[in-house]
Amino acid sequence: MNKSPNIRLSNILFIRFILVSLLTAGVIARVIENRKKRKRQRSIATVSKLCLVILLAFCIASVSAAQPNPTSCIPQKRFTRYDGVIKKYAKHYGFDWRLILAQIKQESAFNPQAKSQCGARGLMQLMPKTAAEMKVKNILNPSENIAAGIRYLRKQYDLFPDVPEPHRELFALASYNCGAGRLFDSRDIAKYELRPDHEWDDIQLVMPKLTKEYKELHLKIWQQPQPRYGYFSGWKETITYVANIWNYYLEYREQTI
Repeated sequence: MNKSPNIRLSNILFIRFILVSLLTAGVIARVIENRKKRKRQRSIATVSKLCLVILLAFCIASVSAAQPNPTSCIPQKRFTRYDGVIKKYAKHYGFDWRLILAQIKQESAFNPQAKSQCGARGLMQLMPKTAAEMKVKNILNPSENIAAGIRYLRKQYDLFPDVPEPHRELFALASYNCGAGRLFDSRDIAKYELRPDHEWDDIQLVMPKLTKEYKELHLKIWQQPQPRYGYFSGWKETITYVANIWNYYLEYREQTI
């Protein structure tokens, strides 16, 4: 049976639709493929640029590392034969080793056999009682003396947790020299006079008032004619002691990197 003209026309239109669809799909696929290629090319270009930058940075770093560091060529200055021991224990107890160096200079002028009139011995001028407290076997052994001295300084430092740096180190040095009680009494006077009791400048101003001449002041503060820890006539020595150590310390800091 023959097909009608309408059916033949429909078939032709359907075939044409299929062909156009396939052609369009091919074009779209080619466009997508081209875009992917361009993206890949861009990605490859980006990666290449990044690799080039990394390579350049590596080359610069290698050249810099190969060149000598000016400061690394400068030998570390050695002040005494005890520098190694001082650095070791200063680091262990949390102090700048140059501060300990300055303290030893003030205490004994680096003489391990030094002995004071009151019986203090060694580089850090430990009193026998203090040496026993720090469990020192040989008070004249430089390493033991230094270790015990720094440990004792740390003990004084820990007595003033509310004092900010650098005043706390100055308080610790003063306490090492004259005892913490003198600092406690001086702080009481500073508070009474409405001065800052956590700054060394104010403490050294009121420390002379721990002497007998200020009995009336003592009565007002402690309701007794003397400070809680007794009169203190050696305030000049303590103030000078702290000032000298701090000046030495600043000098040592300038001489080291």
